[in-house]
Amino acid sequence: MSLKEELEKIIHAERPDAFTTGQRDAASGTSQRAQLDEVRPLFEEFADAVDESFVRVRIADTRVVIDVGDTASDADSFEIDGRWELEPNPELRFLAEPGAEVFRPKSRFVIRKTLYLRPLMEPENLTWDRIEFDNGVDAFQYVFQDVAKQIARHRRLHQVPDGAGRRAPNGI
Repeated sequence: MSLKEELEKIIHAERPDAFTTGQRDAASGTSQRAQLDEVRPLFEEFADAVDESFVRVRIADTRVVIDVGDTASDADSFEIDGRWELEPNPELRFLAEPGAEVFRPKSRFVIRKTLYLRPLMEPENLTWDRIEFDNGVDAFQYVFQDVAKQIARHRRLHQVPDGAGRRAPNGI
């Protein structure tokens, strides 16, 4: 058998395994989507309820990203003061045997959160808190409470000071 024939034989023998690797990768993504689908309606309702002046919500197949910030007075861009990234927390198996799953989903969710004061902090200096939850509902409740506090802070910052531009009761 020639070297070329031997090479083709090995490649052909490996192809079915390569196909199942692709199937395993697709299955891990499907599993993560299914986990997020359990809480997707909560995040969609949340996205519809929040004030878009201060919050931007992006819901993807396997991940939710929530940015809190506002539009700078001298710019039209949305400046982010905090970010919450939520996704199902898969356990990555680096040394999986041939035919074994590379991703083994856990029943937990992870949130990566960062808060910073702009323009004082550069993106490369940000620190992220990593918080794990046993289920998506607990993760949603945490994000809901945390983001609500940040929205309240932004509303206080943008509130018109007492007496400025307001009429006193009874027209006085």
